[in-house]
Amino acid sequence: MTQKFNAIVGNDFKYWDFYSLPTSNYGIGTLYRDENDNGKLDKKEAVPLTGMWGSIGKIPPNYPKTNKGDINSKDWLRYYDYGEEGESYTISLTEEEAQSFNLDLLLPKFFKLVDVKGGYDKKKVIKTTLFVNKAYKRTVNLPKLDSYFKSLDPSNPIKISYDAGDLFVTRQDLVFSSFTSTISIKDTSTINALMDVLGGETNKVFGDSTKFSFDLSSTIDGEFILNSNIPLIVARRIVKQKGGGVLDEQSKDVNVTSRASLPSELY
Repeated sequence: MTQKFNAIVGNDFKYWDFYSLPTSNYGIGTLYRDENDNGKLDKKEAVPLTGMWGSIGKIPPNYPKTNKGDINSKDWLRYYDYGEEGESYTISLTEEEAQSFNLDLLLPKFFKLVDVKGGYDKKKVIKTTLFVNKAYKRTVNLPKLDSYFKSLDPSNPIKISYDAGDLFVTRQDLVFSSFTSTISIKDTSTINALMDVLGGETNKVFGDSTKFSFDLSSTIDGEFILNSNIPLIVARRIVKQKGGGVLDEQSKDVNVTSRASLPSELY
């Protein structure tokens, strides 16, 4: 899967940070402070100064989609015109790549989200498939963000860090517009636990539509389908402000060695 992502993000692949779990916040525009005043982001300890919507003073927009699952919200993709969604890409995953994404990333998060009795054990999953509708590489408009930061009240925490030249900014992100995952399970207790979660329904939505949400349905005994209900951010690229009171194309890339911690409510 790394090679497929590499083909999308290009030559600066080494600067991209891939989330161990996808998120629906903390994409382009997300800000961090240079806590140690050394130009380096300790990503194991870093906590965002603000998420991507707070950095532009907006609330998350709704996530309308077409019947094919495409994002149909310019406010989301274009980040209220503070960003560009760029080209859309089709990602074709091998069976092995789909298995890895489902078993190691998606299913552990989903089982935790809905609190499935007995927990998650990937050895009980027979087979999975994954279809990613489209992927977008979004880029924030740094000059426009710079202009907004200049207009903030001097007491605003963003403005204080901006004037001091202490901001790390999420410059780009990689978004899955939607995906569909099928899971075949062989363990009766796990099947029953998922059916209990459905509560007698054949289809049910779980999670918070502003953070992380899935639609779960059952088809035949032991087979379930998960659909994402909101776009999911899977990777990001962070840059460092080059100096106090300025944020422009000369901002420097930050080498990524480990994923930054995120607030627990995202999970």
